[in-house]
Amino acid sequence: MNSISLRLPDALDANLAEEAQREGRSRSEIARDAIAAWLQQRQRERLTAQMVSAARELGADAAAMRDARALANDLAGGGLQNTLGDEAGAGRDPARPWWV
Repeated sequence: MNSISLRLPDALDANLAEEAQREGRSRSEIARDAIAAWLQQRQRERLTAQMVSAARELGADAAAMRDARALANDLAGGGLQNTLGDEAGAGRDPARPWWV
């Protein structure tokens, strides 16, 4: 495991020490968990931003919106059940994921 050294303001160091005491954990363990949580949050934020960007692009694309509405109408009109029925009729187990 690698190590790093960092300087903390006195108040933050005191808060960290208090939390470590309360939790019965080391300051390093709490800092590791906090850094891991922060990195995971940043990754989620980036992914969310990418999804929002893609959704905006699709929303601005008339052909994509037309296709999405057609698909939604098909599914709402029983298209999903028809597809599952077709798969079952072809000997495919609809409960088994398609990628397996």
